[in-house]
Amino acid sequence: MNRCVTMRSLGSNGRFGNQIFQYAFLRFYARAHGFQYQVPHWPGQHIFGLNDPVVDITLPRVEVASRADLVHACAKEPIFDADFWGYFQEAEYFSSDKPFFYELFQPVPVLASYLNQCWAPLLGHEVIGLHLRYGDYGYGYFFETPLPWVIAELKRRWHTYVSPVLYLATDDPRVRRALKCFSPILCADIFPDAGSENCPEFYADFWALSKVDSLLMIANSSFSFAAAMLNDRCQEMLRPSIYRKGFVELDPWSGPALLKEVTPWLDLMQRNLGFLRLSNWIRRGFLFSDIGRYWL
Repeated sequence: MNRCVTMRSLGSNGRFGNQIFQYAFLRFYARAHGFQYQVPHWPGQHIFGLNDPVVDITLPRVEVASRADLVHACAKEPIFDADFWGYFQEAEYFSSDKPFFYELFQPVPVLASYLNQCWAPLLGHEVIGLHLRYGDYGYGYFFETPLPWVIAELKRRWHTYVSPVLYLATDDPRVRRALKCFSPILCADIFPDAGSENCPEFYADFWALSKVDSLLMIANSSFSFAAAMLNDRCQEMLRPSIYRKGFVELDPWSGPALLKEVTPWLDLMQRNLGFLRLSNWIRRGFLFSDIGRYWL
């Protein structure tokens, strides 16, 4: 058999944002060195119409912590006949051929037509995309974006637009109440079929973040960072920074997918994740209520 690389962990090692980077890495790496590649089934195959060779061989696992480590390991010759494991979230892996990166992650024509048809009423508005991640977030550098930061940033910019619309991508729709003054629209408001087999809800959100044209405010998350990399039309992008205590400018093609900023307080709390997750659940319930939003 010709030289081959695989990634058996694709689809199980992280969620959709991680999978975008992992799949892109394998395709870029295999193409750069003329290797064959094999992958297991993962959600992107159906969404993007990818016809990939299925893993049918067992190769030794090679863990990659960073691009620098990979470059060093490949100093004499590229690694082959290996099963790669890692997250591959550095844009430098892909910056040599942005068109190929974009090409990999275009939805199949039927899905693209549906999404564009639903999006059409927003054309002519200045669309602001906002990603707020909760669920498994809320500790260490997987921090929730503080809502006061979001509200302050939106209030500062809102009046500069003629006809702004806020698209809110979130895994906790209760947050809509806290942003009530901006009349945010959620996935279900604009994509009525989202959640079906042909249009997963998470992908409708991902696609929308990749299409906003005025302002994109991501979470400290690979999900919205990957969407930002695929957005070639947005005028301005921002990301939250714990160190700066607010939003900072984002260029998704330079810099890390995750800002690994951890304050002593976050580091201390991370040592007791059970308590932290319970307190986060209680706090969110209060903040996302009609009473709690007046405290923001």
